[in-house]
Amino acid sequence: MNISRHSLTLLGLAWVFVLVVGCGGTHNAGTGLRTSEVSVGTPKSVNSRSGSGSSIPSNRPDDSVHPVAFGFFVNGTILEANGEYAAAAEQYKRALQYHPNSHEIRFSFAMMLYRLGMFADVVEALRVITPEDGQVQRLRASCFRELDDADSAAFYYRLSVTSDSLQTTPYAFLASFYQQQGSADSAIWAYENLSRLRPDDYGVWYELGELHARQGRFLEAQQAVREALSLRPDGENLMAYVRMGELYEQRQIPDSAILMFKTAHTFAPDNLILNRLLTSYYVATDSFDLALPHAQAVVRTAPMERAGCRRLALIYYVLDSLTLADSILTSLVEGGDEDPVNHAYLGRIAAQREDYSTAREQFQKALSLADSVSDAYLDLGYAMNRLGQVDGEVSLYQSGLLKVTDSLGTVRLLMALASVLERSGRGDESIPVLERLLKAAPNDAAGLNFLGYLLAERGQRLEYAKELIERAVAQEPTNAAFLDSYGWVYYRLREFDSALVYLKQ
Repeated sequence: MNISRHSLTLLGLAWVFVLVVGCGGTHNAGTGLRTSEVSVGTPKSVNSRSGSGSSIPSNRPDDSVHPVAFGFFVNGTILEANGEYAAAAEQYKRALQYHPNSHEIRFSFAMMLYRLGMFADVVEALRVITPEDGQVQRLRASCFRELDDADSAAFYYRLSVTSDSLQTTPYAFLASFYQQQGSADSAIWAYENLSRLRPDDYGVWYELGELHARQGRFLEAQQAVREALSLRPDGENLMAYVRMGELYEQRQIPDSAILMFKTAHTFAPDNLILNRLLTSYYVATDSFDLALPHAQAVVRTAPMERAGCRRLALIYYVLDSLTLADSILTSLVEGGDEDPVNHAYLGRIAAQREDYSTAREQFQKALSLADSVSDAYLDLGYAMNRLGQVDGEVSLYQSGLLKVTDSLGTVRLLMALASVLERSGRGDESIPVLERLLKAAPNDAAGLNFLGYLLAERGQRLEYAKELIERAVAQEPTNAAFLDSYGWVYYRLREFDSALVYLKQ
């Protein structure tokens, strides 16, 4: 606590007093010191506002200090200097009996109680102190902290800074208190004051940046974090680089973001957080070859972390390192990891090896673990299709439409069902399926083209078919399949010149 104590002048005055009262005083039991307990004459110029050096205020009419109170106070000061806090407290307490309104004596008594760990007694001792200045409020707040009464501590720390805004302890406590309370703006106020008082503390600037970032104030956050980095641009300030990179990401400045992450990585190449961030960044930008060494570092650092192992396996899969991907995923499954992604990719690896029976088995396991995910049905449907199980594929998609609830997943299953029906010679059954698809997604270009093509193929509702395909072509004017359908519907309408234009395209 930043609480002022007695001056050296006061201590010197204490020894003078001991010499003055000398052997004429009575022995004070329990202290080993001798003090006068009777009046030896009122000192003429010993008070808090005189030039004597004493700092004891008084409310006596002549503004002088009660001599007996002064004697006990001096004894307390000496005992305090010697670290005998219990004895000092007793002397201050006795001084208060003669001079109960002395700010200095009461505060000194409270300080001894604080040092003795008697925090509730400190609060009681300060209940009648005047004036209630900043150091009194800070002492009260410190006691409430020790008593686990954070609300009261915050209240008195707030009071203390109204009279003394140059102390860091209140702002440090209030910054933490407001963060725990979720009062971001108040916490920012506290950290801004800390940055004013401790401008060279890079940690304060970093925390200020964190708070601004959580409030979505990205420019203010960057200014604060940049200040932290200017004060400490080395590995000790690693998280400031990470936060600055994330801020650039949020502002959609990816080149600057990756520069921050890479700079931080030079200081801590094995840092788990950094390698995760770099892996995610490179995966998101389809730079799987650049993601690979960072994903490997994650697994080296945290070999038991299943998510990291799984991500490494998926990167190997994308890079066609199927054996390595298979090995990691198999180990995860054998270790009891029942994440459906493991089985989904083991199935895809088997499918790439044209082992469709194994692929079907793995896809069935994935589906049993995630029966509301459209990919699980589409993967299994592919394996069944390759094994010639068309009827089973149709039933699979139909059952999936009862389980999958998200709109995109529903559209994908409807398209897959329409496709398998059309391939198996049941095109007439595809038409209502596609109409259902377009009801759910009116602007789905593939659905518009597919339904338009089927209608044109059958010579049904040709103007409507042309309208559907026109809408698809408007979205993807260079899609060869759409242009082919457009040419075909014009042919069916016997508009051969127009048909020739689109078929040539």
